[in-house]
Amino acid sequence: LSCQKNNGGSHLHGGKKGFSKARWKGTTGLDTRGQYCELKLLSKNGEDGYPGDMKVTVRYTLLSNENKLIVETKATSTLDCPINTTQHCYLYFTEP
Repeated sequence: LSCQKNNGGSHLHGGKKGFSKARWKGTTGLDTRGQYCELKLLSKNGEDGYPGDMKVTVRYTLLSNENKLIVETKATSTLDCPINTTQHCYLYFTEP
């Protein structure tokens, strides 16, 4: 595995592009747990030095009856590839 260097001699936060700068496709909906927003991304083989086509899904669900926000992440790749996602969104809630 040979990843792009973007922080001196290191590879940080997914490389020069990374998932944070990619265009994700989003949908919203309502299921038995509550309202959700689901974001999907296809990272092509070789992007930022990673092997395989990787499909990534992040789903934010607001649990209606529990006042909780659940964040679920799933990733699959066509080749062996390390991945360790993290959640960095910032939320600001105010009263209406």
